[in-house]
Amino acid sequence: LHAGKLLGVLRGRQEVGVRALGHRALLMSPSAPDARARLNCLKGRPEWMPIGAVVAREHFANLSSEPEWFAASYPSFITAVRPEVQVRLPSLSFAGGCRLQTLEHQQDPWLYALLQAVGKLTGTPALLIASFRRSPFAPPISHIYDG
Repeated sequence: LHAGKLLGVLRGRQEVGVRALGHRALLMSPSAPDARARLNCLKGRPEWMPIGAVVAREHFANLSSEPEWFAASYPSFITAVRPEVQVRLPSLSFAGGCRLQTLEHQQDPWLYALLQAVGKLTGTPALLIASFRRSPFAPPISHIYDG
């Protein structure tokens, strides 16, 4: 991930809803300048569409200029991203904001550990996250043979 690679995740129980939460997801580092465009291209979406991100809960204030109470476990709201973070992690935000999901260890130990490993390399435990589906209207991929 740190080298700009894409990670497809199919693990555990399937999620319900339109947002990726880490069980059926495409993950990329927000430090790659073209990561958002690459994810949108792969998913057949317009380049301008924002991509969600997941961050370890305790680092929310390092990324966002919103108050702490704005942190959400589901990527349902657009959160303002600090200007210095937009420079360091260019694919994290679109027009200054991001659909940011916060994560605590007890919510998903596997994804939290991955965020911590990424954070050791980059200084920021955050990843871009998109649903693992062929199109916005298709169901999530549920098996490796669905591709």
